[in-house]
Amino acid sequence: MAAPQFQNEGTRLRKLMRERILKMRFRFHAKGRMKEYNISMPDVVTVLKRGAVIDVECEANGDEKWTAQGRLASDGRIVHIVVKADENEISIAVVTVIDKTNKKHR
Repeated sequence: MAAPQFQNEGTRLRKLMRERILKMRFRFHAKGRMKEYNISMPDVVTVLKRGAVIDVECEANGDEKWTAQGRLASDGRIVHIVVKADENEISIAVVTVIDKTNKKHR
């Protein structure tokens, strides 16, 4: 079964990714996962620009976490990138990166 897509959030994420003044932060946890799975910052940026938002998680304080799914251009692995986007501040915080081809995370 195909993953659900959140069209509105996907459009908003791609719009943010096109902003010239975008502030992008990588949380410590995300950097650790990227190193573990050998996923580069440009890989993450490409998935966020081209991937589909497949999940939205609402937190108690009203913030949302969006999960984008895409394939790495280098080797075709499917990855999920979890972000917190702030459209007012024109910023994205990468919370974590998940390699869905890794058996631990299927």
